[in-house]
Amino acid sequence: QHLVSWTKPDLGWYKLNTDASVLLSSNYASGGGLMRDSYGSWIRGFSRLIGASNCLLAEIWALRDGITMARNLNITKLVINVDAVEVISLFSKPSSNNRLTQPIVDDCRNMLQVFQEYHMQHCFRETNKVADLLAKLGRGESEPFITYVTPPFVVMEALSFDCNVVPCTRLIRAPTAFD
Repeated sequence: QHLVSWTKPDLGWYKLNTDASVLLSSNYASGGGLMRDSYGSWIRGFSRLIGASNCLLAEIWALRDGITMARNLNITKLVINVDAVEVISLFSKPSSNNRLTQPIVDDCRNMLQVFQEYHMQHCFRETNKVADLLAKLGRGESEPFITYVTPPFVVMEALSFDCNVVPCTRLIRAPTAFD
């Protein structure tokens, strides 16, 4: 077991958490995310219906939407948290030969150039609950893209846990003799 919690960004910075949700039975995807300030306060959030997609592409679409939102808010210092290790890996390489993901990754990289500073980090799924809930909301909305100026009711409890730095348990596999 390991205790983890969402952490506030440093003073003057903003934190973007994004996530995707894909129904494996149909590959029906949606994405979501939110921006918070250095006090942990809600700035803005979004949900998007993506449609037919795989997990990796849906995660990148949600990230692109979040970067667009941050840019439109004129944020200059941004910490980006994503719970998909594959996304972090894509951005740590100069390019890939994946014709499906490379154009949107390149688009994200171009948009990130407007920020004075940014850091992209992996976060545990347990510390990305609000973005996960927003991503799941995207499947049920009547509009393909929704911006939330105030947090929807369904995320209020998770937001409160984050702002109060309530730790949650992350179960980790114990190493074996084969590791």
